[in-house]
Amino acid sequence: MRTPANEQFQLDQLNDWRMLIDVVKARSMKIAAQNLGVAPSTVTRRIDKLETTMGTKFLLRSNQGLELTPEGRVAFANISHILAEYDAFLASFQRSQKEPPQKISITCPSVLADCDLIGLITDFQKRYPQTYFEIYDTPEEIKGEPDLCYWFGTPTGRDKNRLQPICSFHPVLAVAPSYIEKYGEPKEPEDILKTPVFFFYRPTGGEGTTLTFTKNGETREVRINPSLRSSAYLPLVPSALGGEGVLANINSLMVDNYLKTGDLKLILTDWKLPAVPIYQEVNPTRERDPLISQFIEEVLTHVHGIIKDIPGFMGYEESPGGIF
Repeated sequence: MRTPANEQFQLDQLNDWRMLIDVVKARSMKIAAQNLGVAPSTVTRRIDKLETTMGTKFLLRSNQGLELTPEGRVAFANISHILAEYDAFLASFQRSQKEPPQKISITCPSVLADCDLIGLITDFQKRYPQTYFEIYDTPEEIKGEPDLCYWFGTPTGRDKNRLQPICSFHPVLAVAPSYIEKYGEPKEPEDILKTPVFFFYRPTGGEGTTLTFTKNGETREVRINPSLRSSAYLPLVPSALGGEGVLANINSLMVDNYLKTGDLKLILTDWKLPAVPIYQEVNPTRERDPLISQFIEEVLTHVHGIIKDIPGFMGYEESPGGIF
């Protein structure tokens, strides 16, 4: 039976779930309280009440900060999706048809845009026709702050409190079958120095040209002198397909189609290069917009669905350091 008391309880609990989401995104109860304009004790009390009501712990507190429990990860993923859909559903009714279209501006690496992001946007626009999108490679191309930024590696000069981890990956190396026929397959990291190296670098990563390989506790550093160096992967691929060199420091998503067709093959797979995080950054003036929140959730679901079968990629729950 519905009663005013029950409805008020459900509304309060809904707000408590929203507060949990704010805490996870801020990675701090204190910062979440500042963002919400309430006392830290209010946030602590509301999260404690939610955990008591649900009969489980969502957050572990320690001197090192906050960490989601396994139950917390499941709850966070589900409630984020539910609330984003709910908010977008309400927004679709509240917006007048005469209202000007709403722009969503995005910056992301080209490889992420290649993950059928256009298909995702097209589907989103069918459901929310008042939206239109602008996609750029870097924030510098946009006048003002973009709504969403996606970064491969930790960017410099950005507010780290706004960076939310999506996943991470171990860079890989690949060669064409014709390379192996000519030179043999490299067995040790130093073997890649025997032929040209086509090196991908991330402007956000600040990498030099030293690759650090690890295997079973052993570490080897290989200083390379690339024959070709680029922050875009497409110019590097034809050089590798010619069979005359090693495609280095890429992520396997970039060349997934070539790996599936056998035109390229991963090498030195028993050695690992350091994991690279992928972050999303939301413009704080837009993060509470229901359509922005809904689109973010759909991008995360879409990307996680793609990377689960890609070698070297890990969801944020598997990544070193977790999400905090």
